Amino acid sequence: MENRTKVHFPARTGTVPAPRHARLFELLRQADMAAQARARIAAKRRLSQGPAQILSPDALAATLRGQAA
Repeated sequence: MENRTKVHFPARTGTVPAPRHARLFELLRQADMAAQARARIAAKRRLSQGPAQILSPDALAATLRGQAA
């Protein structure tokens, strides 16, 4: 059996996530932005009393681009 050295990860300091989690945090951020966009669209729909429609991916992308601007 070969001798393997243990890998010790340093303790995290502050609130900066470890680099290996960067992609996960980016996906969570994007999902949160999408959820916020859906909530805004639903609120506008409730205010206008318009008929409920399925939100297309293009409309969602346009809404997210509008939020980032």
